[in-house]
Amino acid sequence: MPPLIGVGAQFREEGARNVVFLEGDATCLPFADQQFDLVVSRFALHHIDDTRRAAHEMARVCRPDGTVAIVDMVCEPGESGRTHNHLERLRDPSHRLALGEQELLDTLREAGVQASVSGERRQPIAALDWLDRAKPGVQERAQVLQTLRSELDGGPPSGLRAMLADGETLTIEQRWLIAGGLRT
Repeated sequence: MPPLIGVGAQFREEGARNVVFLEGDATCLPFADQQFDLVVSRFALHHIDDTRRAAHEMARVCRPDGTVAIVDMVCEPGESGRTHNHLERLRDPSHRLALGEQELLDTLREAGVQASVSGERRQPIAALDWLDRAKPGVQERAQVLQTLRSELDGGPPSGLRAMLADGETLTIEQRWLIAGGLRT
């Protein structure tokens, strides 16, 4: 049993009757049309191959005038965004694509959501901790670190804004957005 499904089973055992945990495909949600008042995706979109289809599914299962929201990292446009996504895939092969801000908004709008950005955070993360969480291979880890160090030395932007925190800790910065709005 997947861990989150087990959490759902525990809630049920404790008497909760208004919680259901299902394993499903984000591009083909196992729910009826217009079933929910609020549909949220948190740090999942960048792991989905077909982000447009996932956004359409989120809108499909949300009632009209309900809210669809996505919290996720975004990348910068152009080459630095491509490098950002490449480094994320080296670090974690489950990463597919961090969208740019405009791409994220366009994806939601195409799905029928009156989308806007309602929050933003620039999140610094120690690069070694970030790498350790995903446990990349030795070569992939070395390539990511080399790219980040090159950026520090004036090389091309990595899209992750490599910096030295406190003058010594190699740190990256991810840009996180909360985007969404009412389903039309």
